[in-house]
Amino acid sequence: MCDSGNATIRKLSFTGTNWLVSTIAGRAGILGTADGTNTAARFVGPAGIASDPAGTLYVADQGGHSLRQLTPVGTNWVTATIASVGEPCGLDTGGENSLLVTDSYYNVIREATLEGTGWTVNTIAGSGYAGSADGTNTLASFEGPLDIARDSQGNLFVCDLGETVRRITPLGTNWVVNTIGGLGQSEGAADGPNSTARFRWPSGLAVDPRGRVFVSDRGNATIRLGTPVPMVDFAVGSVRTNLDRQTGLFYQQVVVTNISTNILTGLRVSVTSLPARVQLVSATSTNPVSGAPFVEFANSLAPGQALTLTLAYYSATRETPLGTGVFVEAITPSSTAPNTGEAVSIRRALFRPDGYVAVEFDSLSSRRYAIQYSADLSLWAQAQPVVPGNGGRMIWVDTGPPVTASPPSTNRFYRIVLLPE
Repeated sequence: MCDSGNATIRKLSFTGTNWLVSTIAGRAGILGTADGTNTAARFVGPAGIASDPAGTLYVADQGGHSLRQLTPVGTNWVTATIASVGEPCGLDTGGENSLLVTDSYYNVIREATLEGTGWTVNTIAGSGYAGSADGTNTLASFEGPLDIARDSQGNLFVCDLGETVRRITPLGTNWVVNTIGGLGQSEGAADGPNSTARFRWPSGLAVDPRGRVFVSDRGNATIRLGTPVPMVDFAVGSVRTNLDRQTGLFYQQVVVTNISTNILTGLRVSVTSLPARVQLVSATSTNPVSGAPFVEFANSLAPGQALTLTLAYYSATRETPLGTGVFVEAITPSSTAPNTGEAVSIRRALFRPDGYVAVEFDSLSSRRYAIQYSADLSLWAQAQPVVPGNGGRMIWVDTGPPVTASPPSTNRFYRIVLLPE
């Protein structure tokens, strides 16, 4: 543990029915930034601590403006400075050779990554200006982020002195910030869902395997529990056993119902246990921890409203993908790429007997395409999500909501835009 007042790192060992406290690094009351072994090391204000599977400790020395590494060598602890950070406060491991840290002075969240023998620090979220705005990467803002914790799905949770608890979700190479508890600059002690809850100086948190968030509310002298409540109910149909000969795809329908009292603005559909050589078509990204691909949609869903989603699978073996698992959750959609770019020629658009429209075009590998549609060639809407190119001929299918706002029709026009890199 960090003993900030004494500028030391302490160890608590359970012995019989007692707890034995010992100092493993630093010397009580003597401040400094020196590296060294055991009490020869110095700290200024250690605030956060984390460990990796090998037993190595990492410390955020807020007063020393640095990240420190404590390596066990026999019965000794060797302290080394690995990176400089403004005012590192909360700390957690982000996977192998990665640390996640809150920088309370610059109001950002940073990631330190081991590259070779050195550590590189990058900002993953926060504009650097104090605020409570949600958004992607540096479009979000924090006001004194203190502690951070990572759950089993790779999501980050941050308690912010702006009287909020924030969730940071990995989306490809981006990080999407959402407020899940409290309201910026509105202190109090009220319990309740999301922004109706109030905090007064939330300073520490932890996440359990069930996704529950425990928050130490320092100003109220309380421990608060945040429980994820499902906002959607969903029924998953079987994957159709017949192969669509026009597209080479199999389809599966998922009926989603908004069981909350709020209007939902986005949905994420994740698919697990995909058989070998089967792909989820138009996957937005892949969960960095579980490896499950997912599709995100940015369509509104009113309380009590139901929506039928159609998932498409490509099977290289032309065998029906069986045994897949589907999970649906409500999200705040991240900002998409701008609707500007290079127009792409459409090879063919076909209104099919099942009421769907298939649009065929040539694609470039590792590029993204926006499928846009219009009823009058003047007002254009964008289908969700954007489509990653595969380097060859592609067939995109308009299956209606939530890919597009309404079912396809014979008077709908389409265009395809190659988005900027």
